Amino acid sequence: VRLILCILYAVLFLLWTKINITQPVRLLEKGVVDFAGRSHGQRNVEALKFEAPAINTDNEVESLSKAIVQMTENMQDYVSDIISAEEKTRNMKELADAMSELAVKDNLTGVKNKTAFSNDTAKIDRDLLSGHDLNFGFAMIDMNYLKKINDTYGHEKGDAALKMEVRIPLIA
Repeated sequence: VRLILCILYAVLFLLWTKINITQPVRLLEKGVVDFAGRSHGQRNVEALKFEAPAINTDNEVESLSKAIVQMTENMQDYVSDIISAEEKTRNMKELADAMSELAVKDNLTGVKNKTAFSNDTAKIDRDLLSGHDLNFGFAMIDMNYLKKINDTYGHEKGDAALKMEVRIPLIA
């Protein structure tokens, strides 16, 4: 009778272990492996959803399954924050590039200003000192009678004359 009870106990224990531990762990492992394969390099936050198998064991395996679900939800939030930060960084870089461009161009004519001239001459000096062969040229234009145009016809006409004068060397 004891031997039969021991065998019955061992069979029931193995069956309980299979139902409550082995099968749920295998299901959980399969779900995690599938999730890892789908999520690698994924930038679509909605695709980073772990499809948790139905595990209702009221033990550590069920707790582990819930923890993995929570971890993937946290990962979705994290990836979403990273994507948002990348977008903000890209926008800030575009703004910084635009501001840098504005800092070296004359607002009225669009040609390089004195700051750009200073930057360019410093770069040319460095390149020449380094022994680089360079082809470059500078043009300086002095517009005679600009004050007379402004005083006689107004600043709008003076601005138009400056814009036209700037275009002439670009066309030639």
